[in-house]
Amino acid sequence: MLPHLRRACGAEWLLTGERPLEDGVYEVTLSLAGDREGVHVHRDVIRLLSAIAEAVFFVRQREPGVFECVTGVLDGDSPGLGSHSHLVRLIVM
Repeated sequence: MLPHLRRACGAEWLLTGERPLEDGVYEVTLSLAGDREGVHVHRDVIRLLSAIAEAVFFVRQREPGVFECVTGVLDGDSPGLGSHSHLVRLIVM
């Protein structure tokens, strides 16, 4: 997932940290590379997360600057892949 998120960051975002947590959440911290003028954080975070989207994709804003994403595949969604999921938390600093 990390290579896809790094590419999606482009010149607009800086990926400042990442770590797997004991509860299985993959936590990623980001900051804007420039000023916030013209940036719609909610929309732009969803765009970033879409880089790792699978057949099932759900995003919620837990609190200001904290976004949680569940993405995965259900049985039968993709030939050859069994069901699996990922929980990613993006924290915008």
